[in-house]
Amino acid sequence: MKLTATQMGAKIGVTSYTIKRWYEFYNDLDEEELNELHTEHNMPILPKYETVGNRGDRVWDEEDVMLLEEFKNWVPPTKRGLFKKYMNKENN
Repeated sequence: MKLTATQMGAKIGVTSYTIKRWYEFYNDLDEEELNELHTEHNMPILPKYETVGNRGDRVWDEEDVMLLEEFKNWVPPTKRGLFKKYMNKENN
């Protein structure tokens, strides 16, 4: 079964907007930054999603719930630092 961003967010307790910000952050990192965050800061890997429909809606496999839950639990609980750029709604 495929899950939309809204459905995925409901399963893990975040909004679809939060998931969008996570992927913006993750995709903005270069290979060196990704490697550093994975190895030195234990950042989990975000699962790949598919885009479907005319609007390019993102969907995940149900097995990806656990991976996104792990990422959610890893995210620093502050509006500063790593996610500062992505917390500003004007950037979206």
